[in-house]
Parts: sequence; structure tokens; C-alpha cells
Amino acid sequence: MNNFETIFGLPAQVSAQAPGRVNLMGEHTDYNQGFVLPTILPHKTTVQMAVDNSIGGKVELFSTNYQQRIERSLHQQKINHWSDYIVACLQQLQQCQIVIPSLKILVESNVPIGAGVASSAALEVALLKAASELLQLDLTELEVACLAQKAESEGVGMPCGIMDQMVASLGKENQALFLDTRDLSFEYVELPTDYHFAVIHSGKTHVLAQSAYKKRRQECERAAALMNVASLRDLCLSELNFLDQLPHVLRQRVVHVVTENQRVLDSVAALKQNRIADLGELMNASHLSQKNQFEVTVKETDLLWQAAINRGALGARQTGGGFGGAVVALVPARVLQSWWDGVSHDCPQASLISQGQQPEKASLRRVRWVFPKISSGEQPLLAIKLKVEPIKMAKVFRFGT
Repeated sequence: MNNFETIFGLPAQVSAQAPGRVNLMGEHTDYNQGFVLPTILPHKTTVQMAVDNSIGGKVELFSTNYQQRIERSLHQQKINHWSDYIVACLQQLQQCQIVIPSLKILVESNVPIGAGVASSAALEVALLKAASELLQLDLTELEVACLAQKAESEGVGMPCGIMDQMVASLGKENQALFLDTRDLSFEYVELPTDYHFAVIHSGKTHVLAQSAYKKRRQECERAAALMNVASLRDLCLSELNFLDQLPHVLRQRVVHVVTENQRVLDSVAALKQNRIADLGELMNASHLSQKNQFEVTVKETDLLWQAAINRGALGARQTGGGFGGAVVALVPARVLQSWWDGVSHDCPQASLISQGQQPEKASLRRVRWVFPKISSGEQPLLAIKLKVEPIKMAKVFRFGT
């Protein structure tokens, strides 16, 4: 018997997976309707599911990571628990007039939690893909991503953008997803084979829903309102000279978002033209902007960034929402082992999550999984299809020459 049958006493009917991700460029730009450049990690979350009408309209959940079983009603609101993500996704389906039967659900994952590699999006996307198969909903990858983002924002209370869910649903190995979060158009960009994007956990776990992430989003929205634009996406580099009417803190936030959008565009060009050194410089500039303008780095990620550069990375940056989590570093493949030996010496609290798009070597797998303590705590869809309404552009995105 597999884990599901051992735990629940009946076989799973469906199984679905979704990966973690590392964002190569574009931090805090997605909820500002800007550009992002993530790629998927080899780590995955797997959700198995079966109908069981004996549990009276509820869902019974088990996480192998937490070794915990819990029963939830879909009428229940969040209880600040890992199961909130699953309940929120199923509630989104209910809002689409989809009948959810009683379910048994098993979650297994090797996506590190609190590392800034989108463990929550991996869970949401895997859950919705499993539900789509079980209930024969035929949801598209884009619809899954949109539902997952709504679940996290509305059901869990984390006002995230849509980057994580899009790459968890649409990402491909060895390619970055160049995404315009305003109209959800995207392009796949090949990653270099002779360099690796090494992802290192700083040792400082973050919990975005309890951090200053919400405050940063509110600051961006306030700045956009004061600048009389729909979002900070609508500002260009030349307009950074006309921010005097903004309070100092809001001015800093604007500078980061506008320049970070440009860095995404420049990074895509650098990858396409194989200008890897330029990409490294852009990554360094992104980290410094996150530190000095957006103020989302912490001591642990700053030290890890500096160690990565000192030991030979072409560039590095904090990745994810910030306030802890991971750093991604661009490292020549030929020096990867010696580079990591040096970084792990300088930052003994750090752990290597992934060495990049290539399969991990055992000698490099110095991974310490981190799982934070948990507290217990009328329009029908046409053929069960979601309507994705792109946000209308207030004006064409542009940057000064």
C-alpha cells in the first residue's frame, strides 16, 4: 500500500504535482502589474485525493511534512493553519458553483517552507490540478493559476501577486518564465547550461502573511494614487525625477519598483544575447535596491549575498518576498563545488536548496528543511471555465531612453 491507502484506508483516485520556484528577477513588481522572471525548481508538492462520502460533507487532510491529520469544513474560515490553503482553494471552486464532495487529501512536499521559493503556490496549484482531474473540470493552467492566487489573497489573507501561481502552473525545466502580470502574457526564455542559479536558504525563515509584506503593498498603492496612475507599472524611468511630492519612504518604494521592472526587461535581453556578466550585475543591483529602496532584506540575506559574491558568483540577489528566505546566485558551473564550499564556510547557517536547473549532486546537497511551528488553530462558469479578464492598461508601459 502507498502512503495514501495506509493513512486513509482507501486508494487515491488522482494525484497531481506542482513545483517550487525561484524568482531570477522582478521582486515586488507582480502586485504592481509589472514584469517578473521566475523559473521552477526540481522540488515538488504532490497532492493525492479521493472522494469519501462517509465523512459528511467535510474534507480530511493529512500532511506528511507536519505528520498531522485535520478535518475541515468548507464553511469554515481560516484558522492560521497549513490547511487554510487547501480550504481556500476548494472554496474558490465553490464560488464558481462547483459542488465539492467529501474528500480525503494527502499532501507530500520537499519544497522548503519559509524559504522564499513559493511553497504555498506549489500546494495551491497541485491541489487545484488534482481537484480538476477528480471532478472533471478541465481547468486550464492559466485558470488554475488565477484560482490559486485568489485563494491565497482572499482566503488566506496574503495579498500576493500572481507570479508564484503562474510559474507553478506553467513553468518548464531549464527555462525562465518572462511574465507580464498586467495582461498575463508570457514567454519562455532559455537558461544558460554552463552557469547555475544556485538557491541558498539564509537560515532566516519568513512568514509573509505576518511580515511587513502587506505594508509594502499598501505603500505602493498609496504612491500610485498620489502619482495619479493605476499602478506603479505606469511610471517610467524619466519620471523618477518628478517624485518630490511623495514622502521619502514612498519615493524609495517607487524607485525600486520602476527600476526593478527595467531590470527584468534587461535581464531577458541579457539571457537571449548570452550576456551573462551583465545579468550578474543586474542581480546585484536588484539586491541593493531591495535592501536600500524597498527595505525587505535582513542581516542574514545581506551576509549571504556578500559571501556569494566574494566567493565568485557573477551576481546574486535575495529572492522571494523578503524579510528572510533565500538568495539566488549566478555561478559558473565549473566552480560550483568550490564556490559552495566557500559560501558554506562563510555562512554556516545557510543551506543549499538547489544548485540550479541541473540535477543535484549528492556532494552539494547540504539541505536543512525548515518547517515552522504551526498553530491550530451568481454567474455560473461556462463548462466550468474561468473567465480571466486582463486588467486594462492605463497607458503603455514605457521606459526613458
